[in-house]
Amino acid sequence: MIVLELPWIIGPVPILVTLWSFYDYATALRYREVAGGTHIAAAYLLPVGTISVIAQLLFSANSFSFVLVSSQLLSAVLAIYLLLFLNYISTGSIFLKKLSDARENKFGQFTIISLIIVIFTDVIGIKSHPLSACTIGKCYIIEYAFGSNTEIFSGLYLLGVLGAFFLSTFIGGVYFLFFKRRD
Repeated sequence: MIVLELPWIIGPVPILVTLWSFYDYATALRYREVAGGTHIAAAYLLPVGTISVIAQLLFSANSFSFVLVSSQLLSAVLAIYLLLFLNYISTGSIFLKKLSDARENKFGQFTIISLIIVIFTDVIGIKSHPLSACTIGKCYIIEYAFGSNTEIFSGLYLLGVLGAFFLSTFIGGVYFLFFKRRD
C-alpha cells in the first residue's frame, strides 16, 4: 500500500471549500435564488479555488508575484460576474441599489481602504512567501490544511481569497462612484 506523503500540494480544505462553492452556486442557479450570504461566499470561493489550481498546474514559483496579482484580479471580476449573473437569472434584472449621499461617501472611503488593504497584503505576501517547508508547529497545521508551502498553491489560495474580496469591493466602488444610477 502506498502511503501518501503529507503535506499535499493542495490541501483538503481548499478542495472541500471549492467543491462546496460549486455545489452551492449550481443549486442557487437551479432554483433561481437571489444572491444571499452563502451564495456570495460561493461566488468568491469558486473562482479563487479554480484559478489557484490552474495556476499551480501552469506556473512555477518564480512567477508568484505576477500570478498572485493576476489571479486576484481575475477572481474578483469573476466573483462580481457570478453574483450579477445569479441575480439576473433569479430576478430578471441586475439590481444595484442607489446609495444615499451619506452612505455613498462612506462607500467611497471604503473603496480606497480596500485597495490599500490589497496592496499591503500582496506586498507582505510576496516578500514573506518562503517557498520552503515549515519549521514550527503552527505552520504545520496550516500546511496540512491548505497545502505545501513549497508550492505556490497555498499562498495563492490564502491571499487570493482576501484579495478577491477587497478587489471586488474596489471594482464595485469605482462602478458606483463613476456610473451612478439615476432614479
